[in-house]
Amino acid sequence: MLILSFAEGAFRRKGGFGIGGVALIGKSVADRGHDAVVVMGGPVNPGCEAFLRSDVESILAQEQQGGRGRFGVVSFPAWETWAFAPSMLWRLRRIVRRTDVVTLHSLYSFPVLAGYFLARFFGKPYVLWPHGVLAPIQRRIGRRKKALYDWLIGRRILNGAAALVFTSLGEARQTDDLPLKPPPVLIRHGF
Repeated sequence: MLILSFAEGAFRRKGGFGIGGVALIGKSVADRGHDAVVVMGGPVNPGCEAFLRSDVESILAQEQQGGRGRFGVVSFPAWETWAFAPSMLWRLRRIVRRTDVVTLHSLYSFPVLAGYFLARFFGKPYVLWPHGVLAPIQRRIGRRKKALYDWLIGRRILNGAAALVFTSLGEARQTDDLPLKPPPVLIRHGF
């Protein structure tokens, strides 16, 4: 199985860490025998530089070892604002066509939007990991921008997902007041 994950990179201006754990989630999936590729708009997360590859094809050309899947991270040059990396759209078309599942990490970034559009275009199921962005306190930050984004596309991204992955029961319960259609799935950190 080939799993392609989309996430925002680790920009210094935003604290320099990005969405913690996305690369390690991909590695954990690969350690269980699946091929996993993480694509980031912007710099790779600190501590994950060893996983960085030049392109997706170089990851999939690797030899599988000991029942483990292939894994790597590809970083696309991006503007810090919204992790805007338009080259993702044309450079990832062929790989999305071969992908079994797309995962989207967070909601309000260009890589997530690109992953959503590519998954929809090629008829691939996608799973959304909110990583806390749907918590009430997070919904209040940048409320107007998020309301516009939700009205334009955010609700479609959320409601079209095959599942919403939460890392704790508390994170899942913080969305009880939202009319979400996809089934929630609980996958705790450390897997």
